Amino acid sequence: MPDQGLLKRSPTLTIEEFSKHWLENHAPKVAPFFLYCKVESYAQVIFPFRFSPMSFLFDCCEKSIHAPITSTDPSIDISAYSGAAEVTISPELLGMLSGTSEAPAWVGKYYKEVVLVDEVRFLESLATEHLLQVPGGTVTGERKTIIENGKAVIEIPEEVMEVWKRCEREG
Repeated sequence: MPDQGLLKRSPTLTIEEFSKHWLENHAPKVAPFFLYCKVESYAQVIFPFRFSPMSFLFDCCEKSIHAPITSTDPSIDISAYSGAAEVTISPELLGMLSGTSEAPAWVGKYYKEVVLVDEVRFLESLATEHLLQVPGGTVTGERKTIIENGKAVIEIPEEVMEVWKRCEREG
């Protein structure tokens, strides 16, 4: 199971608005980038989600996000987060995120001008600035699969693919 990255929503959005934007707007924009980077799986765990260090083993021990929680790591305050991203980190994605990729410049341009621009619309800040990585299975809730076995399982709108192709043409 891939690690999870806990995300904080923009304070200007309700939890419902955050979840809707993340799934319906952001997922289709990030999917072509993830697929190019050979990501095998990407899912979103959205509200209502629950937390327990052993949640994947004992459903009875899960706590609601709005209830007091317990953790083997008292520094984790789950109430500050609105969702969890599950992404298998491929070497290609790691290279893109670390700036060591040999991918064409247009891929980085798409990431910066489309994906990151969209992140600030629905997140508190860029994900890389506030994301808290936790072991897979730490957070449970409504799970929406975006990429499975290296293939998108959502529809990527034509207008998103046009932007992707334009970036590729322009180099």
